[in-house]
Amino acid sequence: MEGVGLGAVAAAKAYANFDSAELATWKAGEPVPFLFLASTFEAIANQPKRLQMTQLLVTAFRTILATTPEDLLPAVYLCSNQVGQSSYLIPEMSHRHQCSVVLCSSWLTRSASCSLIRQACSSSSSM
Repeated sequence: MEGVGLGAVAAAKAYANFDSAELATWKAGEPVPFLFLASTFEAIANQPKRLQMTQLLVTAFRTILATTPEDLLPAVYLCSNQVGQSSYLIPEMSHRHQCSVVLCSSWLTRSASCSLIRQACSSSSSM
């Protein structure tokens, strides 16, 4: 192929020969074991090369997608050090409890309890 580097061709061949059955230690449809993600994170931590780190994570995501697609989003959140969609959670909560986004965000940062945020928003809106 003209204009394409040998590294790109080799990477494309490696991705084409991917087999999720070799990596998955669980059956299709079963929840992804946390050990699978923990092992991936450990392998990434021990890898000095950035492209190899990316390849490890892509392979893990492809394995999850091939076996248990509904577990992909939680795995992405764990990789980004988040529990859920914070960018969607705060505006929704502020709308639901009729308080400002700033107030809701500050309470979420301090307490992470939806019931406490509801109480705080209720008390601030009644003032």
